[in-house]
Amino acid sequence: MRQIAPHISDLLSSNINGALDRAIDPIKMLDLLHAELQGHAIRARAELARTLRDRKSRDALAAECEELAREWFAKANIALAHQREDLAHAALAEREQMLAVATEARQAAQQATLEAGQIMAQLEEMASQQTEVTRRIAAARASVAANTSAAIAAAGRTGRRQPRIDRLEERLSFAAARVDEDPLSDTAALRLEFEQLQRSAKVEEELQAIKAQSAAAGSTDQNEPD
Repeated sequence: MRQIAPHISDLLSSNINGALDRAIDPIKMLDLLHAELQGHAIRARAELARTLRDRKSRDALAAECEELAREWFAKANIALAHQREDLAHAALAEREQMLAVATEARQAAQQATLEAGQIMAQLEEMASQQTEVTRRIAAARASVAANTSAAIAAAGRTGRRQPRIDRLEERLSFAAARVDEDPLSDTAALRLEFEQLQRSAKVEEELQAIKAQSAAAGSTDQNEPD
């Protein structure tokens, strides 16, 4: 019996991980492998059905020939009982022919049984391989989904941060424009105004002091005798 899927085991060996890493689309590769396994399994089941039918027909043929061999043996005995050795000889010849056919049919049935067992073992192996491929497909799709969700979440966070960044940039641009237009900021202008007010107050205080000194000096001159 031919090997149904000789390269499937190689594909599912430890080297498949490297093949998946090098694949442009690992999920597509696994889907194709899964489909190939299904195709082999369908053909194996069809071959198993044909093998079982062949075994059944061979067993039936062997049983029929063995029954005919018994009948020819009985006829040979009858012929000898009637002193017909020629008929007995012919009956025994037919019996030997039936036994030969029955033996050949039994051997073919045994071979069919062996092949059926091999096919069933292959089907079990392919079922295990399909389970493994299905598991790998689910893991690969889960990984893709997780990566996609992470990318969407990252894009969402970036999108939420962007308006705040834009507003901050607008404020910085506005402040820079004001500095370009007026070298003195509001705080610097307010500080300058207070300094000017303090200087004015000091000047006024000094002026009042001078006036007071002048008035005191004039009063002293008037009180001195001529």
